[in-house]
Amino acid sequence: MTITISFAALIFTGDLEQHLPMGIGLALVGSSVVGVVTAVMSRFPVAVAGAQDNVTAILAVTVAAVVARVAHADALPTVIATIVVASGGMGLALYTVGRLRLGRFVRYMPFPVVGGFLAATGVLLITGGVSVLRSPGGGLLSFDAMVVWVPGLIIGVVMYAAGRWGSFTLTTPILLVTSAVCFRVGFIAGGIGTDGATARGWLFGPFPGGVSWSLDTLRLVGDADLAAIGAEWIGLASIAVVAVVSLLLYVHALEHETAIEVSVDRELRVGGIAGMAGAASGGLPGFLYFSDSALLHRISGPRRGGALVAATLGFGVLLFGNTVLTLVPRAVVGGVIVAIGLSFVIEWLWDARHKFGRVDHLLVVAIAATTVAFGFLPAIAVGVIIAVGLFVVRYSSVDIVSRQYSLDRTSSSVERTPDQRDALQEHGASTRILEVRGHLFFGTATAVFDERRLEGPDFPMRRIVFDLTGVTGMDSSLGMAIPRLDRAALRNGTTIVFSGVTPRLRGCFDPAIAGTLAPVHVFDDLDTALRWCEDRVLDEAIGGHAVPERVDLAELLARRLGNEESSAVVRHARRLELTGGDRVTTVGQPSPGLVFVEAGTLSVVIEGVDGKQIVLRRLAPGSLVGEVGLYRREPASATVTADGPCVVWLLAADDIDRLHHSDPATAAAIHRLSASVLADRVIHAERGLRSDS
Repeated sequence: MTITISFAALIFTGDLEQHLPMGIGLALVGSSVVGVVTAVMSRFPVAVAGAQDNVTAILAVTVAAVVARVAHADALPTVIATIVVASGGMGLALYTVGRLRLGRFVRYMPFPVVGGFLAATGVLLITGGVSVLRSPGGGLLSFDAMVVWVPGLIIGVVMYAAGRWGSFTLTTPILLVTSAVCFRVGFIAGGIGTDGATARGWLFGPFPGGVSWSLDTLRLVGDADLAAIGAEWIGLASIAVVAVVSLLLYVHALEHETAIEVSVDRELRVGGIAGMAGAASGGLPGFLYFSDSALLHRISGPRRGGALVAATLGFGVLLFGNTVLTLVPRAVVGGVIVAIGLSFVIEWLWDARHKFGRVDHLLVVAIAATTVAFGFLPAIAVGVIIAVGLFVVRYSSVDIVSRQYSLDRTSSSVERTPDQRDALQEHGASTRILEVRGHLFFGTATAVFDERRLEGPDFPMRRIVFDLTGVTGMDSSLGMAIPRLDRAALRNGTTIVFSGVTPRLRGCFDPAIAGTLAPVHVFDDLDTALRWCEDRVLDEAIGGHAVPERVDLAELLARRLGNEESSAVVRHARRLELTGGDRVTTVGQPSPGLVFVEAGTLSVVIEGVDGKQIVLRRLAPGSLVGEVGLYRREPASATVTADGPCVVWLLAADDIDRLHHSDPATAAAIHRLSASVLADRVIHAERGLRSDS
């Protein structure tokens, strides 16, 4: 409660100090109302809430500006109205953000900007604490003044040091009580009574009538100067913005501390309701206390009773603690405010240098200075602009091309013949593939579509593939980046290929390539683009059809095994004609044996976790499948289906088993053929792994 009283003293200072008893009453009742509503409604059973330091610091500056605009007679009603508007507006903002489920968007506030706000809050609190420590009469170097501000600053520094390095939870309360007692002992020893200490400005009280709260106080709002309040809308809006950000930070921190998961948006709504209830009682802006709630959780565990007891302390002080409160030394109240301010300033302007990089720490300092000089809302604008600029610069320096490789290091899902694979290995370097990840905007598009991408070690690229599957978004800056690449591609005779262009990217992508002069091809996925590029390479390397329509089985086997052994294998194979959709193997069923593709294509597919069919590879004429099942004698791990009319040759597993006894030489030839196919696939997979690294 001492902190709440200090906040009231921060608002009701200078000419308003004569109304401090009323201000303390409003602060205590409002803080208790906020605490009770939060304790009852929050999902945190240990949710302690009350008047907050950061928003109160802004409110103190706003109230001072409002008072400067009004006549002396209208000051008190206008100040009370300002407090009500600030608390109610803050509560409404919290509730609205929670109701619209916008809490997750507030998290995107750059953290250095938040740190700058908190550092500025500390500066404002220290300034306010110093103003509280100023004696109403005499200069700073007079004896009466020094009796207040010198001990006050010492108390503030000692309280901060105790909180920073001390581990005893009751250190702060003990320091406060000890300081107050020392002052009283000093007064008695010096023969100075209460009246004398009050006259010299060393005490806030005693106050005529004591500290109290009544509805008559709130009725004064009707006499407020609303124009003066409206003129300070920036300060009032700043309170709402800082409250939303602060409460989100506190909720996330308390989730981590208590291991209790809550809905952030619900806690925002609870904070809004509590804030508006506190405004109705004339209280200062308030919401969840993180440190007090965390301390209560450590002491009592997840029980709700402790938070309710803490919330009702304000009512108890009004009923039973009037005499004690009105005799609190001014130095103690000001010292509390200075201690809180020091904690903010040192944490965010000194300790934060270890949390942030040098540039981010400079941003914290800049935001703090801007806030102190111009206010919170201008600082928000400056901070967001600087943070966005830094993000653009940093993100632009990151190469969002996650992988670069050429066609001799990878392949499509089409299984080629040995001759075709050799040709792709020899000539595939003329085709380069770039896998792009992230967001394409003016900061990254230029680097991705740089004309230097078309240069190879000894020759320009014949084809360059930009795989945009991992692109999360793009903007119209693509329309400036691609034309430069297009002009270079036209000069070099390079074909540009795009893959993974999803429908949501088309809005920016299609206009960007509309006026290209170089050959441009667009495919839905990378595998289709790679198949197209392989066909072009094979056409250039060996001529004719890149994918032959038919392969003579005897001729293919003769190149691998020799004429005599190939003829023996063909004699034992059975020719099958398939139509589209016919299955050669079915996942989970016994493997039929070795299958040679003579004409048409087969697809090897598996079922994904979402039930969607995934094509692992496509078997072109000249391919062989089933060699793994032949050796492992396990059910097929994938389904092989005909894409259309096909001709295949089948060497059944049972026939191969019989050949071990009747024709061992032919059986050995079949095994050599299977081993050769397996070796080819292992080598191909190894090349793919090397390209990944």
